[in-house]
Amino acid sequence: MIAKKFPRATAAEMCRTVNKVICTLGVPHIIVTDNGPQFISENFAQLMKKWDIIHRTSSPRNLQANGHAERVVPTFKKLVAKNVEIEYAIMCYNDSPLQNGYTPAQLLMGEG
Repeated sequence: MIAKKFPRATAAEMCRTVNKVICTLGVPHIIVTDNGPQFISENFAQLMKKWDIIHRTSSPRNLQANGHAERVVPTFKKLVAKNVEIEYAIMCYNDSPLQNGYTPAQLLMGEG
């Protein structure tokens, strides 16, 4: 999981952040977002085209598509409530085994 607080989630700021994540972790095949204006902007569409990423959007009410994100939010909030440092909370989440026995970090880095 990667978490970042955006005082104003503009398309330009979102593109800069996604670009940094891509340069750090590699290019994903698919990115799923909500239909926020920053994600349906021309800037974001150009970024997806540049990296040859499939961009899918989903409605906030589509629980099937948003299931993972919806489960992560309460977990992350609990971790943040217990720990002062957001980075530590993210590390705790990424290092906790899932139902399949692997951690999110292992899955992300291709070790699972």
